Amino acid sequence: MTAFGYLGPVGTYSYTALNHYVGKRDIDSQLIPVSTIIGLFDSFFLNDKDNGITQELDYVFVPIENSVNGNIGESLDGLIKYSDQEFNIVDEVYMKIETSLLCRENVPLDRITDVISHPQPLAQSSQFLRDNCPNAKHTLVESTGAGAQYLSDPTKLKDLTSLKKKIGATLPVFAAIGDAKLANSYGLKVLSHQINDYDNNTTRWFVLGRKGDKMTGRDKSSFAFSIKKDSPGGLYHVLKIFADKSINLTKITSRPIKNIVGEYVFFIDFEGHIEDNIVCNSLEEVKKKSSFFKFFGSYPSFDK
Repeated sequence: MTAFGYLGPVGTYSYTALNHYVGKRDIDSQLIPVSTIIGLFDSFFLNDKDNGITQELDYVFVPIENSVNGNIGESLDGLIKYSDQEFNIVDEVYMKIETSLLCRENVPLDRITDVISHPQPLAQSSQFLRDNCPNAKHTLVESTGAGAQYLSDPTKLKDLTSLKKKIGATLPVFAAIGDAKLANSYGLKVLSHQINDYDNNTTRWFVLGRKGDKMTGRDKSSFAFSIKKDSPGGLYHVLKIFADKSINLTKITSRPIKNIVGEYVFFIDFEGHIEDNIVCNSLEEVKKKSSFFKFFGSYPSFDK
């Protein structure tokens, strides 16, 4: 049986997307929840017992970007943190995201005082919350499933209610944001469906494994690099390598190097496979111009 780690608990968007992924491919799998994104990386590379993982994970399912809010920084940081390890992106998955507002009971939206969720869905539904729950405070948790789980736990809500009473706040009414299916899993009510601000709200995941795959003819590849210091036009010269060989770049983004102000790691996705000589030679040229370089793998482009 193949062990997949995902951002849990049960009911998160990662859980739903991964379920669809393994089901479509008829993989005999065990889905293992991990509570944080960086915990996914730690569990995959370290078999980290602190995350409750008691077996080696064959793959991890990592959210990488969202069409509304852009890159998921923790995931990019995880790729860099373990850049000295041997691993490959073996697949990518896209899924449309529909967010719902959940509560323990049916209440008017303007009575909600606190909304608990992951930062991504809170941002993706920000206009709805401003219009309908204008006085609600936002409490951040590790995942949408964790927010629903929190709401279903009377002890945790009682603690929050007691705290608010002590500081003289209005008696709180808590809500969570996530997949409508969370309501069934955690005994909640759906107050409002599809509250995301944009209809085409889509998240992309990477499937990370130990070994890469062969060419399929519809492949993408991903890598990260940093420009050498005192290298004027360094980024231009790297991008020119791909332009000169007519290799199509599908994404370029940057992430700051944590301990050096003003220096960045660049992440690039492009069409092609490492087994293609043109691609392989291009990446060798990039290495020569880089102070840091990590190839993450070639994988089939998602069939949208």
